[in-house]
Amino acid sequence: MKTRVIQRLFLALLIIGALVFAAVPVKAQIGQPYAQVTGVRAPVFAGPGTGFWQFGALRRNVITPISGVTADRQWWLSETPIGKGYLRAADVTVVGGESVPVVDPGVIGTITTGAANVRSGPGPEARSLNVIQKGSQFFVIGRQPDGSWIEIRYRYGTGWVKASLTSLGGGTSVSVPSTEGAVAIADSNSAKLYSGPGTQYVVIGTLTQGAVLPIIGRSTSGRWLYVRSDLGEGWLSANSAITRNYFGNAPIISAEETGAQEDFTAITRTGANVRTGPGLGFQSIGAVPGATEIFILGQSADKGWWYAETPVGTGWIAKSVVKTPRDFSKVAVIP
Repeated sequence: MKTRVIQRLFLALLIIGALVFAAVPVKAQIGQPYAQVTGVRAPVFAGPGTGFWQFGALRRNVITPISGVTADRQWWLSETPIGKGYLRAADVTVVGGESVPVVDPGVIGTITTGAANVRSGPGPEARSLNVIQKGSQFFVIGRQPDGSWIEIRYRYGTGWVKASLTSLGGGTSVSVPSTEGAVAIADSNSAKLYSGPGTQYVVIGTLTQGAVLPIIGRSTSGRWLYVRSDLGEGWLSANSAITRNYFGNAPIISAEETGAQEDFTAITRTGANVRTGPGLGFQSIGAVPGATEIFILGQSADKGWWYAETPVGTGWIAKSVVKTPRDFSKVAVIP
């Protein structure tokens, strides 16, 4: 009888010990501050905000370790059974939370318009990868030097969004790394830099193959790029360059804004006299042979004579003996 009592007592102690052991392991196994789900479920968000994507949810009473908290203490960072993410403070009860550090999630952006295209590069001509809706949140990982486009990490990977469609916040600073701006690379040793967007403008110089030129503007058609080079700022044909990080987003700049000067260089067909006035009755200041290069400065009112810079001086030369490479009708009339 006594033996049975002892056996029963021993069995009871074993059961009590097992129950105690079963109750303690969760905390003992975690060995650090933890959160316990108090509601029916607790969504796990990719970032500290309800606009971030969810990658799962924890059921009621699930316990998970926490490693950080946001500055406003509204979000707990946890290595949950379904991955590392953020839990809302309202969905969990936290034990030991006072000892966890404040985490900086980095710069967070939010779409503020109805929808925004996520593109493969920083510009309207870049391929659209996806569309994200108003209120969607994402991490900002880079930006264009002028701040017009930002690079983001969102639910489906990374991409670029127009900055004006977003608002930035979160983190300790809204400073984000600047990615390399749009550049053009001269693809030959014969690529020329012009003073305006076209071959009719004065040539500033010839570029070295491989020269990397920051793009600071473009023509209305997009066929000419306004670039910065060792020769100064000028226009480069898009056909003479390979572009990088450029998706048509450079501002449109007119030829007038850049001080473009048209090239009115012409060549004499035959030998000709250069005169003090627009007519055969004016005195000759000298003669130039055929195939001489002259620079046109103006034309006579009757459109029969060019006023030009020549090797023998500046004067008037008959149009009939001059070959022009294109239409020079816009040249100013000199009374």
